[in-house]
Amino acid sequence: MPIGDVELKELRKDMGFSPALLKLVYESHPKMFDVIYNMDKTLLSDGAISAKTKRLIALAVVSAMGCEACATAQMKAAMNMGASREEVLDTLGVLVVTAGMPAVATAREALRKCCELPEEDWGGE
Repeated sequence: MPIGDVELKELRKDMGFSPALLKLVYESHPKMFDVIYNMDKTLLSDGAISAKTKRLIALAVVSAMGCEACATAQMKAAMNMGASREEVLDTLGVLVVTAGMPAVATAREALRKCCELPEEDWGGE
């Protein structure tokens, strides 16, 4: 099995899904994929801040930057790491205060899809 396939499987385990964009990057530019994968594993793993909290921060940042697909990916990853509905909504509340409603609107579709999920699919504690 090629190394990228192993890494994509690890991302699927960590995030709860395989990001299609990263699969495309792997297929077209394997060295770039390695850099992205290694940064992700290093920076978004448990440390002084939990991986779940880091994903919630990432959700806020990518929403503020206007990337709807990124917001969906980060929200799904946070949920896979146990983020509850309340934690996601609190994160988006901070986003309103810091970046305004346009940033929250970026996460709107992800939030709509995620809020349709039954409570047991949200993780949480």
